[in-house]
Amino acid sequence: MPRVLLNAASQPIPGVLHEQLPGLRPADAEALLRACGVTGDSQQMQDYLQRHCDCHPLVTGVVAGLVNDYLPGRGQFGAWAADPDHGGRLDLARLDLTKKRNHILTAALEALPAASRRLLSTLSLLPESFDYAMLALLNPHRPSRKPEAGPEPTRSKNSPGAAEEQEQDALTATVRDLEQRGLLQYDRHAGRWDLHPVVRAVASHRLRDYDHDHLGQQIIDHFSQRPQNPYEQAKTVDDLHDGITIVKTLFQLGRKQEAWGALWGDLLDALHFNVEAYPESLSLLRPFFPPDWRVPHEYLNYNHLGLLANGAAFAFTGLGEFARSAELEQVALRIHISARKWPAARISLKNLAISFYNLNRLALSDRYSMLALELAEALDRPEDLFRARLFRFEMLALAGRWAAAEEMWNLLDSMGRNWPRRLYRPGNAERTRLEVLLFPRGRLTEEDLAAAERLARDGQDHASIRSLSRLRGKWRLSRGEHALAAESLQDAIRMAHETGSSDPESETMLALARFRLKQIPSAREEAVRLSAGRNPAHLPLAEFWHALGDTGGPGGQNGPPPRPGCQPR
Repeated sequence: MPRVLLNAASQPIPGVLHEQLPGLRPADAEALLRACGVTGDSQQMQDYLQRHCDCHPLVTGVVAGLVNDYLPGRGQFGAWAADPDHGGRLDLARLDLTKKRNHILTAALEALPAASRRLLSTLSLLPESFDYAMLALLNPHRPSRKPEAGPEPTRSKNSPGAAEEQEQDALTATVRDLEQRGLLQYDRHAGRWDLHPVVRAVASHRLRDYDHDHLGQQIIDHFSQRPQNPYEQAKTVDDLHDGITIVKTLFQLGRKQEAWGALWGDLLDALHFNVEAYPESLSLLRPFFPPDWRVPHEYLNYNHLGLLANGAAFAFTGLGEFARSAELEQVALRIHISARKWPAARISLKNLAISFYNLNRLALSDRYSMLALELAEALDRPEDLFRARLFRFEMLALAGRWAAAEEMWNLLDSMGRNWPRRLYRPGNAERTRLEVLLFPRGRLTEEDLAAAERLARDGQDHASIRSLSRLRGKWRLSRGEHALAAESLQDAIRMAHETGSSDPESETMLALARFRLKQIPSAREEAVRLSAGRNPAHLPLAEFWHALGDTGGPGGQNGPPPRPGCQPR
């Protein structure tokens, strides 16, 4: 199932129908074998592939590699299948389909030359695709010891330069051999190689413990030593590639505590704040939650379990999964209270207030936000108090309690903004004030927006930058500046798509702006589509339907009331 069609919980996203595909048609599987140079009786080939691997294209390709590697009769399917030392020794009768496929793959690995088998097993430790630099690093033809230092000799057949060329030639031959056998795949567009997940699992399982640990550490060292920009400067997920690979490799090696240490802190912050890569964040956090998301695994230090639940809850909030986020934050809160980690407990209280607000449980949300503020006041730590006051200000303003919100703003504003980056991103307070106080009261100005945008960009806070683009579009739409509004809203939607998420509010306001500009030929169909979304933006939708002259909505009846929204801060 392509990852792009799954949500963070590995379930098909709304609108996607998951239909399990069977293998190739027997005739097509035979054609694949023949395209690989295999010859033989048509019925025999089709029967074998259908019985033993359901004509699975990966395994069919692997079988072709085995037949072509059969020296007594290369490419002759009948001879290979009948030979008791080759195809005839694959005892598949008593195995289920999955085990048959794995059995064939294991036989294919055993038939490999030693160098090919070692390279494939080493590459299986990599969690994702890789480039030539990684292939060269793991070249099985390199000598185990580096040559001693000394004067560079004259280049000859036996010189280090010639030896290096021979190693590269041998690596090229090994890689081509694995590709021809169907065990290694090359993406010409990306210029990267990859292993099928089943091949990766079977090859990794065959590594000895020593090789598994030694080669895995070699991969970790490679990515740890490469020059890279600080995580706080990351602008795309690719900028975080090395750190992500280290975390995945450590976990695959069973070094779970180290994996958590590599993930928690700057890397997870960059995934959440710099690039809003919530699905990627959850894919890294998921192995820490067997068998499901409800309880983190206890192989971590107890004090880390609450932070782990916090991180996962934050990512679910970013994806709009507020019920799941609330469940995890309640787990985190219990752990923090038990461990007497009061600053962390305050964060969980605040995050619970956000989740319950978005679940329209407003009284409970208000209670949690008050508890977070009271706890911060009791702790008497300036950084906690500033963040608690900022959040309480947001909640008061969203509730329309303007006087109390202004009073809270004055308290937090006087505390300045000189806080560690991990605790506060520049521009976050200003963006919040514009969204929940100035705009609703008709006091927003271009100068306010520009100043907040400068601060957010300096702080590399992608979520705030995107929110300000949406706010600018909303502000321009309210002023009747429909063309300018469409421009800002398109920016907000683009930034959301770059993170793999959607922005229903911006999409709906863009549709309204385009309708005002007479740029939508089928406006009602667009309104119906937006109304059927997973998290529709109810208030902009109501305005869109009203502009269409249809106050009943897509079903001809009034829809549900607007669902409150809140930034995951």
